[in-house]
Amino acid sequence: MPKPMTMKMARASDKDWATMWRLKEIIESLVEYGMLPGEMEDEQPPDRSQSEIDSLLSERVAEWWGHNQGAWNRCVFGGQMVMEQACDPKSDVLEWNDTIKAAIASKPTEPTDKPEVLTG
Repeated sequence: MPKPMTMKMARASDKDWATMWRLKEIIESLVEYGMLPGEMEDEQPPDRSQSEIDSLLSERVAEWWGHNQGAWNRCVFGGQMVMEQACDPKSDVLEWNDTIKAAIASKPTEPTDKPEVLTG
């Protein structure tokens, strides 16, 4: 029988998560308001047509992707892996799976006597 293959993935860093939030801000600002983040504070925000907004959204997402694809992979695929391995697949909310719940609920065993001394 072939040996099971294991794979490790880099953990998403705080910088990875910050860049994901930046992408969310870009998309949200353009889709909801037709502006880039920061333009809403301008005295006269730009008045863009839907075509201009769509084009700008496409450009900004492509630019973000070109610099941050690794962050996307670590955050999205890493999150998916954790959910598949650690969360209850029957739950609609994020809850530990039964194995982890049982491990958390079990009390650590306390030593009943002194540690065994090994002699040569």
